[in-house]
Amino acid sequence: MAFHTMFRATLRSHKLGLPLKKVARTEKAQKLIRSFSSQKGTGQIFRQYFDQDSWTYTYLIADRETKRAILVDPVIDQVKRDELSIKRLGLDLIYCVNTHVHADHITGSGLLKEEFRNCRSVIGLSGNENAVADIKVEDNTTLSVDSIEFQIRHTPGHTKGCITLVNHEYKYALTGDTLLIQGCGRTDFQGGSSEALYDSIQSSILALPDDYELWPAHDYNGRSVSTVLEEKEFNTRARLSKREFIDFMAKLNLPYPRKIDESLPANLKCGLYDLPERFQWYMNQKEQEQTDGAIIDHVVQVEPSVQLVNDVRQNKYYVLDVRDPDELVAGTQDSLLLPGYHNIPLADLGRDNYPAISKGEPILLVCRSGIRSQQAGKVLSMLGFTQLYNLAGGAIKWGRQVYD
Repeated sequence: MAFHTMFRATLRSHKLGLPLKKVARTEKAQKLIRSFSSQKGTGQIFRQYFDQDSWTYTYLIADRETKRAILVDPVIDQVKRDELSIKRLGLDLIYCVNTHVHADHITGSGLLKEEFRNCRSVIGLSGNENAVADIKVEDNTTLSVDSIEFQIRHTPGHTKGCITLVNHEYKYALTGDTLLIQGCGRTDFQGGSSEALYDSIQSSILALPDDYELWPAHDYNGRSVSTVLEEKEFNTRARLSKREFIDFMAKLNLPYPRKIDESLPANLKCGLYDLPERFQWYMNQKEQEQTDGAIIDHVVQVEPSVQLVNDVRQNKYYVLDVRDPDELVAGTQDSLLLPGYHNIPLADLGRDNYPAISKGEPILLVCRSGIRSQQAGKVLSMLGFTQLYNLAGGAIKWGRQVYD
C-alpha cells in the first residue's frame, strides 16, 4: 500500500477511535482504501493549492518531461503564489482553465497570462457565450498538453457553463463546483438548474469507474479528494432520486455570495475588468509597462497625446474599441470614445467578424484601462495582423491627459 494511502486510512481510523486493523475488517472499508491508491504515476506533476478566503482549490498539472503545464481554477489573490510555484518547478504555463464563471472569487487567469506569454485562457463553450477566453471548449472534446490529456465534459447545473475535466490515463476528474466531497454546488443563481445538476452528477461523474479520484474546486471541511465509489456510498445528495434532489436543493435557502458582485463582471472578462482597489498595484504595474513605444507581444504601446489625437482624426489608424457595448454609454470619463471608433467586444474577436480590416492596416486598440486592448492585440497578432497599437492607459488615461 502506498504511504499516502496508508496515511489517509490511518487518519480515518484515528478520527473514529479505531485501529487500522479493525477498520480494514469490513469488505467496504477494504474496497474504499484500495480505491484511494493514487494512479497519477510518474508521467505528470500534480499539485493542489488552496485559497483559504474562498475555500477554492487550484490545480497545477504538468508533463514531467516537457514541463508544459495546465492550471485549473486560479484565484487572483493567489497569483503570486501560483507564479512562484510555476517558476520554481521550471514549468511553461500553456493553459489557464476555469471550470465555470466563478461567483466567489476573481479568476487569476488574466494576470497569469500577462506573466506567462504562452498561456491561453480556457472555459467551456456552452453556457459561457458572453465570457471572454482565448479558447472555448466543447463537450466531449480533448484538452491536452503533451502527455497530459483531459476529456471535457459539459456538466451544467451549478451554472449553465460548468465543465468537468477527466483524465482517463491517471484515473481522476477535476469536478469544479458540480460535485463536491459529499455535497454539490448550489443551483439558485447564474442560470443554475437542480435538474441539470442531478443529470450531470449521475451521467457524467458518477458514471466513471469506481476507482477514479474526484478533485473538487472547493471544500469547507478540510478534505481534499474523494473517489467515485465514496461519493456513491456517502454523498447523501447523490443518492436521492431526481425529484428528491430537486426538492432538497429548493429548500437550501443559502445566503447571497459575498463576492459575487465583484467577481462576476471581472470573470466574464478573464479577471481583468473593474478590479477592486486591493489590485491597484497591478494596474500601476501595467501602466508603467505600457510606456510609449514599448512592444509587448508584438503590440506597440502608444501614449495619449495631441499628436495621437490628430493622427486619429486624420484616420491614420483603424480605431478598434474592444469594450462591451454597455460600457460605451456616454457620461463618464471611462466611456470616452475616440473619433471614428469601431466596436468589436474582446469576447467576439476571433469569430471572423472584421473582414473590412486589412491585416496590414495600422490598428489602434482601445479599452477602459489598456489591459483588455492589449489582450486583444495578442489575439489579433496570432491571427496575422501586423500593425497593432495599444492605447496605453486606455480611455481613462486618454481622458485624463487629452481633455484635462
